[in-house]
Amino acid sequence: MIVSHFATTLKATNKALSHAEGRVKAVESELKGSAKIVQAFTERLQIAVAKTMQLEGTFDMRGLIETVEQKYREKYDADPNMKSVKGIGREALWRVILANEHFLASCLKRNRGFDAVQGPGRMASIYTRLSGFIHKDIKVYQVSH
Repeated sequence: MIVSHFATTLKATNKALSHAEGRVKAVESELKGSAKIVQAFTERLQIAVAKTMQLEGTFDMRGLIETVEQKYREKYDADPNMKSVKGIGREALWRVILANEHFLASCLKRNRGFDAVQGPGRMASIYTRLSGFIHKDIKVYQVSH
């Protein structure tokens, strides 16, 4: 009697487990499909952002720096665990970015000549130099509408 009950329970458990495994595989398949959709939309969004920057005349190094800075200012100001970055200067912002965005920092470190200590100051000076080109009427950097 006990063995019969145990065998019946075991069969029911195995059937339920098999059903659950099938459902897990179905959900995994759905997630893979969803991930591909998200990736496709992300790529489209990136292209749209690049085209918008081209139309606005900001698809240059200075515009890219501004875009990155704006993205991280918004991200950090929305994060209740982060100290606000409102009002801090460009160099200080880059210190915060490089301290918190490890992937970006590691990409920059792969570039010969990049120094994590001097990097924030250099990013600020690159921006200032590029701004100078734009404001000194160097045609390559001017927006044409």
